[in-house]
Parts: sequence; C-alpha cells; structure tokens
Amino acid sequence: MRKIFAYFAHHRILVNIIVILIILGGVFALSTLRQESMPSTDSDMMFISVSYPGAAPLDVELNAVVPIENELQSIVGIDRYTSAILENLAIIKVELDQDLDNTQPVKDEIYRSMENVSDLSSDVEEVLVLI
Repeated sequence: MRKIFAYFAHHRILVNIIVILIILGGVFALSTLRQESMPSTDSDMMFISVSYPGAAPLDVELNAVVPIENELQSIVGIDRYTSAILENLAIIKVELDQDLDNTQPVKDEIYRSMENVSDLSSDVEEVLVLI
C-alpha cells in the first residue's frame, strides 16, 4: 500500500489527469441523465383525505367515511381499503388490484366517484384524492 502512495506522490501529473478524467466522466454522465420535474409513477395505492371540521370521530365515520366506502364498493379493481378516523378528518387508504395491467381507469373512476359522493354530509369541507 505504501508503494502505491509513494508512486502517486512522485507522479503528481498522473494523479491530476486521473482526477480530471473522473470529473469529466461525472459531467458527461450528469448531462446525459434523464430528468423529469414530475416523473410518472404507477402506484397501486391511493389515499382519500376527508376534512370535516368540528366533527367527532363518530360523526366523521357516519357522515363522511361510510358514504365514501359505499362508493368505493361499487368500483371494480379495488382490492381493499382501510380507514383511519380522527377528530375533524379521516384518511382512507385504497389498495388497487395488483393483477391489473393498467390501473389508470380505476384511478380515474375513483376520482370521478369522489366528486359526487351521495349521502355525504354538507359539513364536509374537502375530499382530496392523493396518489
């Protein structure tokens, strides 16, 4: 190991050339790297966030989560969903069927159905669908 260090200590120009080649290789690799500001991802999971200000967890469940879950039951391509209910809000995790080749139609159907949930309380402030 000492011989290697001694060799490079005596041949400084060789060390500088190696460092410059490494830097040029990094710059070249960085310039050819494909970058996207919003990369496309195909996740088999979606989240639905429900904001219901001033409501107790039981009210959130009965007046917001149950109607949303009823809508989700009618959508083909959903494997399962679970709900977490807190005071003033609920989060529903929707897992899509992994056997589907294209999950986008199911996601589109979830988006559309969340815009027009029947029996949803008028006090619900916001229903957000997140990927």
